[in-house]
Amino acid sequence: FFLFVFLSLSLRDRANCCPMEHIDVQSAERVIAEVAALYTDPENGLIRLAEHVGKELFPPREKITVLLIGNHSAGKSTFVNWYIGEHVQRVGVGMETSKATLVTSGPKRETLSGPATLSLFPHFKSLVGRAGSDSCITTEVSPSKLRQFPLVTFVDTPGVVDNMQYNFNIDETLLWLGNVADLIFVFFDPIGQALDNRNLDIIEKLYAASPSKVRFLFSKADTAGTDRERQKVLTQLTQSLCKRPKLNSFGFEVLTIFVPPDEDSPCVNQLQEVCEYIEQAVTMNMQTTLNSLRTNCETLLADIDDYLLRDRNNCILRNKIVKRRFVLGLSSTVFPVLLLVYLFCFLFKGFFGGTLQRNMRLVQESIRGIYFSLPGDFRNYVVIFLALWSAALFLYAYRRTPPVVLKRETVEKLQRDRAFVREVLLPKRDQVYQKFFNKRAEV
Repeated sequence: FFLFVFLSLSLRDRANCCPMEHIDVQSAERVIAEVAALYTDPENGLIRLAEHVGKELFPPREKITVLLIGNHSAGKSTFVNWYIGEHVQRVGVGMETSKATLVTSGPKRETLSGPATLSLFPHFKSLVGRAGSDSCITTEVSPSKLRQFPLVTFVDTPGVVDNMQYNFNIDETLLWLGNVADLIFVFFDPIGQALDNRNLDIIEKLYAASPSKVRFLFSKADTAGTDRERQKVLTQLTQSLCKRPKLNSFGFEVLTIFVPPDEDSPCVNQLQEVCEYIEQAVTMNMQTTLNSLRTNCETLLADIDDYLLRDRNNCILRNKIVKRRFVLGLSSTVFPVLLLVYLFCFLFKGFFGGTLQRNMRLVQESIRGIYFSLPGDFRNYVVIFLALWSAALFLYAYRRTPPVVLKRETVEKLQRDRAFVREVLLPKRDQVYQKFFNKRAEV
């Protein structure tokens, strides 16, 4: 009862509400293009700079995604055609849409198959694995500039019917699309009402995952008869939805719409509100894009600082390891060198004469004197100990490999990257942000 009262009041109040300020589509497109250029510039783009520190960034989404679901002949394709002002989707009483169709703006009118669609929308490739076939998706491109269409991609989906076989996994497809969509419009018509269990199961899962994205639309409201009959259908629809636990929430509402608009019709038409939801999502996407640009710049600065700090620490550690190697390595060679010198003098002193022979004999006698100065019972043990100690010192000196440090050219390049982000990219982002939203405030 309370839901019905809320629904009735909502229909009357919203019918008289003033339309929201309209976004300047051309300005928004320019902003998106400027932001995208800051990411994709081949020399100093954020994507390129992030690669220098081993990070991966992606350009912002230029358009929002609006998912349309409901039973067949519920008015989904008719709504798309009306919104863009062009007949791109077939409409009729029977099921006209047999696959998920992306309707997006482009320079000319054309139709793209599944592989071409995945080339245009690479983030949809994971959908193919869920759906089981790339035939589940196609694209209709339109040059229309009506309303916010240049900033919107509609996803028109087949009607979901119980016990009907599809060429792909329709349930997984709709759930995946609902996860990536910015808005989800659920269409109910006076006849079918999209109240099949299979359809309601999908709607319930989508609503449970993201209730803020879902909007319920009572389409073809002008064909529902008199106001009394229309309210009756709406009441039955609301009651059926509220039987689902995850759909029975406070603030539940259904907007009544019909296409094309008819000012003489006594039925309240809330198409304007539907357009406002789309415009709000576009504006939110603009804010998210600009905020993400600042966040990515700040994250990249932190990554560069961390990269340079690690390199400085590696330089310090490398110097310590090299010094330790030198000292310990030199110490470990004292005993082997004395032993080799003794053996060399012992074996080759007869091949030399004069002063050199006397010097070699003197060195040999000195080393022998050191040896015989040791206690007789411990001489061999001392020699073995010194040999093992020398080997241990050598192994300890070379137990760690010095870390790799950046070349001077690389360090200088990272420092230039950091300065570029601070002095160019961040001020450019602030300039674009102020320019766009100051213009919004003046509208």
